[in-house]
Amino acid sequence: MKAYEKKFFSVILSAMILNSPVLKQAYYSVNLIPEKNIVYADGQNTDTILENVLSEMTETVTQPDSDAVSCKWSMMCLARGDYYSTDDKIFKDYYDRIVETVNITASSVNMNGALNNLYSTDNSGIILTLTAIGRNPENTGDWNLITPYEDFGWISQQGINGVAFALLALDSFDYQTTDTTIRQQCVDYILAKQLDDGGWAYDDEMSTPDITAITLQALSRYTDDERVSESATKAFDYLSDIQLDDGGYEAWGSISAESIAQVITACTAFGINPDTDERFVKNGNSPVDALLGLYDDNLKMFRHSTGEDGNSMTTDQSAYALIAYQRFLNGRNSLYDMRDVAQIADTTEKTDISGEDKIVFKAVCLYTGDDVDIIPSSEMAVAVAVSGIPEGVALTYSDGNYTKDFLYSQEMSDKAETSVYIALVSSENDIENFTKAENYSVNEEISGDTIVFGDVNNDGLINAQDAMDILSIWTKKKNITDEKNILTLNVNGDKRINNLDAIGISEKFVSGKDFGIIEKIELLSEENK
Repeated sequence: MKAYEKKFFSVILSAMILNSPVLKQAYYSVNLIPEKNIVYADGQNTDTILENVLSEMTETVTQPDSDAVSCKWSMMCLARGDYYSTDDKIFKDYYDRIVETVNITASSVNMNGALNNLYSTDNSGIILTLTAIGRNPENTGDWNLITPYEDFGWISQQGINGVAFALLALDSFDYQTTDTTIRQQCVDYILAKQLDDGGWAYDDEMSTPDITAITLQALSRYTDDERVSESATKAFDYLSDIQLDDGGYEAWGSISAESIAQVITACTAFGINPDTDERFVKNGNSPVDALLGLYDDNLKMFRHSTGEDGNSMTTDQSAYALIAYQRFLNGRNSLYDMRDVAQIADTTEKTDISGEDKIVFKAVCLYTGDDVDIIPSSEMAVAVAVSGIPEGVALTYSDGNYTKDFLYSQEMSDKAETSVYIALVSSENDIENFTKAENYSVNEEISGDTIVFGDVNNDGLINAQDAMDILSIWTKKKNITDEKNILTLNVNGDKRINNLDAIGISEKFVSGKDFGIIEKIELLSEENK
């Protein structure tokens, strides 16, 4: 097809997507929320300020005396702000330091992986950071950091803060506890602690904006519960009522950047724009305005309050609030919803009978379904890179309880420069199991089944028809249940099959741009082994 014909196709397809009443509403609500280009002192906008802050963080966290635990929030900012990819050396080095710290601390506490016998937030903070950088807190050094959450007494020992952060940690990647009532116990505890003014308090006596906002963040995944929805409405009313004329918030008698940051983060978790929602604009000032007013351009840090110097804790919270805001504007997962992060598993080696050749496996979870479209939360897409085997041969996984034939992808293999296979598997599986060579059988006598992303109708071409087929499936005019078809359709690798996949096909067809699912395979490239 000639270039101008491809361009014409792209324009027509985009017009169809954006002008259909149903598709237009969904597209804008999910992906194209326009950003207010807020310009502050010295001509800087929010993106520039965030870039400067994250750049300064890279200097801080790599200093020789930088403590692995104390810089966890900075590391989370660098990951959730996409300053580095999760396979970057800075995160690899950090993970090694955390493993060393966890092994020592958990052994001394001796409570099934607890890092502190009193404060569950020690575990929660590390879990959030590990998840953000693509590492598995269920297998960190010698310990499973999720195991202690079987004990609600330990979780609640720290009061509302401990319970709220426990929910944030567990829900960040849908980590499971053997006691399936733990999450409900947390929600019930939080609801029971709400004060008459609609807020929550660290000491159960006087509501504060930061504790209220943190608690809202923890409840954001539970709004299907009518009690939670009503509780959240009261809490946001409280936060609106106590907001200052400059758009900010006070804590203990003075302006507090941390309180402002937590309110911004809470708003974005509930799909509220903290910069334009009328409930949070006072005299033309929003929480975003107030927070940026506490930015110190010389230090590339944030001040806790007016007239103070910048400090690290304030900067961490302010940075991740801006990241949460930025992710909201771009229609991406909220700050603590890290199901969009590909988990990186360790590699294992297997020597064949001759003792000469080694087969090396590396695996990542590309996405887990969320029940919004046709991919259920009970399934996740796993990609496995295998070196030491002939290209395209049959690969089967079996751990004694679970068996799955993997599909060979030439596109992924070319990107990773090694053989790559993909399968849709039960999300109950531990990603680490897919790196264990003993769980695989390789049949070099036959070729494995293959997958071509975007070829929806399996005609060997990726074109307008495939894009239109995706739209038909998304709008429920066509139904699919076959796992291979589901994998083929989700070209963006974002756990949902929708209009964005159709646009991905358009961009591939017109400009040759790689699908998002293919770009994720950089995590499995040979140089990262």
